[in-house]
Amino acid sequence: MSRENLIKEIHNKYSTNKIAERINIAALISERAKQFSNELVVVGGSAVEFYTAASYMTSDLDFIARDDFKIAEIMNSLGFNIDNQYIWSHPDTNVIIEFPKAPLAGDINRVQEIETEYGKAKIIGIEDIILDRIKGRVFWQDDNEWPEYMLYTHYDSIDFDYLLTESKKELVDKAVEKMIEDVKAYKSGKISSLRDLTYSDSEVEAKILSKLENDAEIDDIIFELCIDKLVKGKDLFSRRQYLKEIVKKSSEIQAWLKD
Repeated sequence: MSRENLIKEIHNKYSTNKIAERINIAALISERAKQFSNELVVVGGSAVEFYTAASYMTSDLDFIARDDFKIAEIMNSLGFNIDNQYIWSHPDTNVIIEFPKAPLAGDINRVQEIETEYGKAKIIGIEDIILDRIKGRVFWQDDNEWPEYMLYTHYDSIDFDYLLTESKKELVDKAVEKMIEDVKAYKSGKISSLRDLTYSDSEVEAKILSKLENDAEIDDIIFELCIDKLVKGKDLFSRRQYLKEIVKKSSEIQAWLKD
């Protein structure tokens, strides 16, 4: 079959399995890129889809390429067309393809390689896609439970040292620590959902310290936080008791109050 018809072949073969369609298309394009010593890694929503076993669904396929050498030639040879937004589409599939700018936001040595009948596709590593989704939550308000879901479903294979080290470099360590804390609590049955939306102890401590640095009085800070429903506690009284305990246990807050 000609190159122009391979996309249609994949689409027809996997018409009832969209994730398989995307993985096979990714493998086909990746194999073509290898002919020119280029390397492609699947990132973004398609990587989330893969690691959540299609619980998360997307119609996009995003690649990070080592460079853009011959990419246009490869895509055109397979029957894809590009629009003025630099998005590639094909008349025989609903899959749309983009090539965000390099470099890969992650460790190339951690990618997962998927074997298909059309070749091999590389998927960004699980720790790096979790970090990507956490960064979306912290910096772009992309609020969802997919980081917790991926951490939970791949818990036994996660490199926690790498995850925590990289989270500090990306300035999302507090969010990652909270995610891990929530998943552990869910696994042990302490909470009923993967994500506890209340502030972590460290987040509350940071909020109190920030307000102290702005010359607020501790009683006023506690009063203000008592009415914030994201502070742990079912009512004002229990939140107040919780906040007092945080103040009592925090050496940093105690040092500030003594000054």
